[in-house]
Amino acid sequence: MERFDYLFQRYVQKTATPAERLEFQSRIQSGHYDTRLKELLAHYFQHFTPNEEWDTLPDPPLGTFLSIISDGPERAVGRRWTRGRVIASIAAVILAVIAVALYIGMSHQPEEQTVDASRIKPGSNHAVLELADGTVIDLSSQHEGVILSDTGLFYNDGTPLITGIPKNNNTAHTAKLSTPKGGQYRLTLPDGTTVWLNAASSLTYPSQFEKTERVVELTGEAYFEVAKPVSAEPWPFVVETADQRLKVLGTKFNVSAYPSDGYTKTILQEGTVEITPNFGSPQQLIPNQQAVVFSGNNQIHVNSVDAGDAIAWINGLFYFDNTDIEEVLQIIGRWYNVEVLAGDLPEKKLDGILPRDVNLSDLMTMISETCNIEFKLTEQVDKQLKTRRIYMSY
Repeated sequence: MERFDYLFQRYVQKTATPAERLEFQSRIQSGHYDTRLKELLAHYFQHFTPNEEWDTLPDPPLGTFLSIISDGPERAVGRRWTRGRVIASIAAVILAVIAVALYIGMSHQPEEQTVDASRIKPGSNHAVLELADGTVIDLSSQHEGVILSDTGLFYNDGTPLITGIPKNNNTAHTAKLSTPKGGQYRLTLPDGTTVWLNAASSLTYPSQFEKTERVVELTGEAYFEVAKPVSAEPWPFVVETADQRLKVLGTKFNVSAYPSDGYTKTILQEGTVEITPNFGSPQQLIPNQQAVVFSGNNQIHVNSVDAGDAIAWINGLFYFDNTDIEEVLQIIGRWYNVEVLAGDLPEKKLDGILPRDVNLSDLMTMISETCNIEFKLTEQVDKQLKTRRIYMSY
């Protein structure tokens, strides 16, 4: 349910991406979330507080929400709404939202067809590199990673990509390495630090680091092996995410910071790191500790883990330790580039290690037999893209 609540809030706040809007509509169309949708709508209107400008606004939250769901219905103009009128409309809103979503699904969405899950292969080496001048390079899937040096950019086997990079001691330009869903890639930075980027992730880094510290920005998940400074002078390596700032000298650690998760999770394998939430106090970790910082929360939650198991993904494995089934399905969805609609599944936890290199049907069969849930894979046909979904039921 946490994913559905997250999508609801994104819709209401007008911050949902096109993919999130499509996912939210799909979940409503499935019929599994009717009860929760009613609860969220009731709570939303119950806590709505009009401001001084409310009586003159042409569009109330009701109109806003319906316009988001239907992607642009006719909007009422010049009408004066009061809190009483909004609250009195809750029952109609609930029915209208579901009806509009179903109408969209029947009238405007491409037809969904059941497909053979055995045809869906696991993720592989794939990424794009965006340079400071706007040049975008689609990196080869035949290589595992790239190496950035003072003389150029090379694949991990030495094959040149860009040579003769001009070095400017006064200006550092940023570049961005991004992996899609179903992709992973490795990057070696000029200081010798190696970064493994997981699916649906991005790393922004400068062409040359400053003398005081080495700073990169991460969205999604990555495993870092940070090179120690050659000189005796400290040269901290800093990883910034939406929720925290992590500083190290030389160490091995994993950071997961997917926006849809609502938290940043750091696992330390070797050395020490210092984590500082955006508005909190710093805290150090020791090996085999995990720190979780929730979005909008200044607290750091620390517990012990087996770091070797927790970063199993870089060795081609999924590792689950009492992991909620919805989180499991989201992780799998990123790697196989499928959208998972879990419905009202019971609160199940999964423990174990599963391979990342098998076909989707084999992996889902393992999970289905373990958790006693069924799945159906459908493929939505579109002229420009294909949306693959897994529907889970108990």
